[in-house]
Amino acid sequence: MAKKHLFLVLSNITQLVVEAYLNENQDLIDDAIILYPKRFKPNTEIYSKYYPYFDDLYTYNILGKNFIKKQKQVEEIQFFIKSIIGNNTFVLYVPHFYINTLRTVALMKQCVDYKYIEEGTLSYMSEKNILIGMPDVKLSILQKKGVGFSLKSAYPDKNKEGITISNLGFPFLKNKKVISSISISHALKKWQSNNQIDLSNCGVLVVDSTVENKVLKLEEYLIALMDSIAYFNEKNINKVYFKFHPDQHLYSLIDFYRQFFLTKCFNIVFEELPQNTSLEFVFMTSKNLTVIHTMSSLGFYSKIYGHHVRSNASSLFNNKIFKKIYYDPIDADFHFEVI
Repeated sequence: MAKKHLFLVLSNITQLVVEAYLNENQDLIDDAIILYPKRFKPNTEIYSKYYPYFDDLYTYNILGKNFIKKQKQVEEIQFFIKSIIGNNTFVLYVPHFYINTLRTVALMKQCVDYKYIEEGTLSYMSEKNILIGMPDVKLSILQKKGVGFSLKSAYPDKNKEGITISNLGFPFLKNKKVISSISISHALKKWQSNNQIDLSNCGVLVVDSTVENKVLKLEEYLIALMDSIAYFNEKNINKVYFKFHPDQHLYSLIDFYRQFFLTKCFNIVFEELPQNTSLEFVFMTSKNLTVIHTMSSLGFYSKIYGHHVRSNASSLFNNKIFKKIYYDPIDADFHFEVI
């Protein structure tokens, strides 16, 4: 039986990394399967399947109350995976194990290995932060009771491989597979026909989901946005494209932001980029962009491709929660100049 390769793809950068990785490992293509959430459907020739359990707030805490219900949820997820791979074993490629349903997949007996694959800011976090949220060791009690789970594959192993586009990725791993620029270029050519957009010499504003995630209050984030607008004005940039985080489309606040950008008079013409626009692709193919973000991996990607990038987070560091979650965990090489 063939060994399958399950890739969890949550964003454009992960799709790009997967395409480039498979370009370097052609023998895996026929056995590659992409799992994706509702908020992101990859445009790819690789066999892909919607993974509905990623969108569920189901928690992998199968001790305590509702044990029977939660056990059924575990079985449902495992049945779904088996419907895709049959009796084959598989390697799981994940950005992290923060999402509880991913642990359920990693704990399957058919999962013979897992690898980390770049997804965004989390791929550049220090070890102590990427390890947060791992399965509780108390779950080993269930193994003794015949539940049949193996915890070994769910815990991070420093010897696991991390697949990344930069040496800065996965700072806590010993083994890294840094994708070559040739493979990245090859993957980009596949995208080009569907992503022909040139924003050269314009501004790009990466809108963050910190308010929706209840990290910041709206008034705090609006100060950061006003700082961004002032910076664009200072640099005489009168055309700015903005793009929302995929998660923001799940909330009504997105309409407020649209009105904020499109009806205010800031001496700037704002234009919203479609959700399926890959900013990673734009950064690699456009020239002389001025990019402002809060604390996003998109800032990093724009920087390594030679653009002028700043963070609008200077007014946000007084918020202890923001600083703890978005700034302190990040490797120092990932920090940005602020406006």
